[in-house]
Amino acid sequence: MAKAKEEVEVQESNSVLRNELVYVKPNLRLSGWVKNPKHRAHFMMDGTNKTYMAPLLRNGSIKNVLTDKEKDFLEEALQMDKNDLSVYKKPDDNFWVTFKVDVSKDTLQLDLSVPYDFIKYKILLANTDFIAPSIKEVKNKATYKFYIERPSEVNAMKAEELDNTTKAWELYGTISSDKGKMLDFLRVYGEINKSARSSAHGLDSKSAVELVKKTLAPIVQDNLAVFISILEDPKYDSKLLLSKAVQAGIIERKNSSYHDKGESRAFAVSFQKAVEYLDHPENGDYRQLIETQIK
Repeated sequence: MAKAKEEVEVQESNSVLRNELVYVKPNLRLSGWVKNPKHRAHFMMDGTNKTYMAPLLRNGSIKNVLTDKEKDFLEEALQMDKNDLSVYKKPDDNFWVTFKVDVSKDTLQLDLSVPYDFIKYKILLANTDFIAPSIKEVKNKATYKFYIERPSEVNAMKAEELDNTTKAWELYGTISSDKGKMLDFLRVYGEINKSARSSAHGLDSKSAVELVKKTLAPIVQDNLAVFISILEDPKYDSKLLLSKAVQAGIIERKNSSYHDKGESRAFAVSFQKAVEYLDHPENGDYRQLIETQIK
């Protein structure tokens, strides 16, 4: 009996399955021609679905979505014959030719302790052009139609968001009592984000504190990560110097490149390159000149 128990434990330890639920959800940013998220045809019509199979390689063969270990374990778990899950079998007897995964705009739950759900999961992961492997990666490719969500990742993201919110408002507290510091941040933010340059337009030392805070608050609320990254950036002082120089007309920005006033030749082709130029030890005299002119 002891030996039998030992064999069972070994078999369980070799399992490729795991006690985990994952959820396949639609990427609703791909809304198609219906823009109203409440419309029944938003993203997909009710009752319709997308079908995914093990993808084909360029040579026309079926991509092997399972590792050898997974294949061997699942064949045994499903009481299949050896190599029943091989991608190399003839089409009329090939598991992968007929096995499909249907996904709709309704959440699909997969239990990774269930063999067939595990196979569906692996197929979806293999469709790398259409299925994002996690909620964090859904923004990384415009072709993603669905994403795989794990409760543990969602909880971690919520915790991270809470931490960032706390940190952002703590940083806000370090500048909110100083109008000059708030204006400095808005200068850097506007220089980095082309679409946000108008946010600080017309604001200066004479502007009311309330107006400056009103301009700053939405950035803290809606762009937590950016707000934190700017204020914690070790190159913040250099970015601020460049932003002030542009505002003062000492350095000219033409599209994305940076020029000395009146010069047609750019000394840097981007904001980041301009900051690196100011930081370079060989350009210390140039930096000091800019600082003197701003003062």
